[in-house]
Amino acid sequence: MKNFRQVVILITLIMITSSAWAANYYVDYVGGIDTNIGTGGTIPWKHAPGDPRASGNASRTLSPGDVVWFK
Repeated sequence: MKNFRQVVILITLIMITSSAWAANYYVDYVGGIDTNIGTGGTIPWKHAPGDPRASGNASRTLSPGDVVWFK
């Protein structure tokens, strides 16, 4: 039982820390600007990362767990 509890704690810590490194990014083709930071709904990018037309901050490489929200 002691080992089971340790495994559960370890899995929980891994899940918490892995999601802490993930980021949410926002894209609004009409109202966004690629030089925005893109991490909030009020400061979205115009183009999504990976789009050949993306420039500035929007040309970043996404990491596993990152989420891109489109308006």
